[in-house]
Amino acid sequence: MKRIAILKCSMLSNQNLCPGDAKCLVSFMRKEGEFDRYKNGDSAIVGIMDCGGCEGNGNRAVASLALLKLQLAALK
Repeated sequence: MKRIAILKCSMLSNQNLCPGDAKCLVSFMRKEGEFDRYKNGDSAIVGIMDCGGCEGNGNRAVASLALLKLQLAALK
């Protein structure tokens, strides 16, 4: 199974300018847009997180993805 994590822009999300979560979830369920590549396989969204902001917090996104990977490995 393909496990997908969605990384969203923190700034746009905090200003309510991005319908990211809802739009991405609908696109995933319909397998449209960027999720078209998952049409023929078993896949699941396992996490939605923000980037950490534009103030140099890019490492937060990397750390969050690493933590998610560890948590998913523990579920096997």
